[in-house]
Parts: sequence; C-alpha cells; structure tokens
Amino acid sequence: MRSLLAIVVLSFIASPAFALIEMGPKSATKIKDTTLVESVTSADAAGKPVVLKRFTQGLRQKKVALFWVNVYVAQMFSAQKPDFASIDKLRASIAKGIPAVISMTFLRDIGVSKIIDGFKEGLKENGVKTDAAPYSKFLDAVKASGDVKDGQTYHVAFSGDDKKVTISFQTNGKEYFNMADADAATMDSLLKIWVGKPVDSGLEKMQEQLLKP
Repeated sequence: MRSLLAIVVLSFIASPAFALIEMGPKSATKIKDTTLVESVTSADAAGKPVVLKRFTQGLRQKKVALFWVNVYVAQMFSAQKPDFASIDKLRASIAKGIPAVISMTFLRDIGVSKIIDGFKEGLKENGVKTDAAPYSKFLDAVKASGDVKDGQTYHVAFSGDDKKVTISFQTNGKEYFNMADADAATMDSLLKIWVGKPVDSGLEKMQEQLLKP
C-alpha cells in the first residue's frame, strides 16, 4: 500500500519541485508553546524566492467530550495584506494575493488518518468531492507523509496568478505534493479547509482569531 502511495505522490511531483518553505525570524508572540515567525520564504510565479509576511494566525482546537484539545497553530503568509472583513473575503483575498502559504504547527502527536479525516470533513462541508482529483491526490500525499509528531509543521503553498496556480504540500523539509497549472477554483476549494464553512465550533473559533490579527 505504501509503495502505491509513493507512486501516486511521485506522479504529482513530476513537475519542477516547488522551493522548500523556509521559516523566517521568530516573533515575540507565542500561541501556547509555539513561537510565531514574522515571515516565510516561498517562491513566486517564476520560481524565484520571495519573502511573505505573516498577516494572521489562530489556534485550532477540537472539543472532545467536555474538554477542548489543542490541535495546531495556523499561520497565514501572503504577498499582500488580506481582507479581514469576513472569512469569504479573507479566502478570496489570499487567492488574489498569491504567493501565499498556510502553515500548521501541531501541538500533539496525531495519527495521519485523523488529519485526513479532518481535511475530508472540511472539504465535504463545503461541497467539495474528496474522491475527485486533485483533492484525492492531495489527501494521498498527506497520508504518505506519515503520522504527525508534536511540533511538526505542515506547509501548504500557493504560487502563480489568477488563472494558473501551483500548489505544494511540504513537511519535514520534503515536498510530497506539487500540482502545477491548477485553476483558481481548485485553490479556493482547498483553502476552504481552513477558511470556508466551519465544520465545528473549534474551527469557528480559529476563524474568529484569523479575522482579528
């Protein structure tokens, strides 16, 4: 099964590799035990390095029985200042302001199957068919990256323009997914995992934080 996933991942990184995301200088701000960064270095449409400023951040929690469980700290980086008037406007402005990066730093060990279930739930809540490519391929790439350890960071990077977008998924200094020439609708659908219709009150709380940077 793992060899099959490797074949799937390789098929989606056959295009030139996206530059690996580099975390910039540390901020004085912390969420839980995670120190935020001021910026990341990503790539522009021509593949050249570009520094993206952190514009907002939030804590993703999940309610389990009577308790709130800390899941990850999200940081959003963009070439342009996003519109914080609403979640829909935030999502649209991130798409228009690419290159952009969403980083998720996990606050606990989590089995990758739970992460995939959460991504699927978010996509389905927003009317996205998770069994359709490229979403299924993205999820396969996440699965191939393995279980998550406390302190590990996911990066989902977007570059290009309003017609063609390159989407990259990276973690632990390795790229697992690279889709070149995606369209704006694909990017919009993936962004809905974080800035779409919330699947639960924990994501809704994180979105409220994202709108108040």
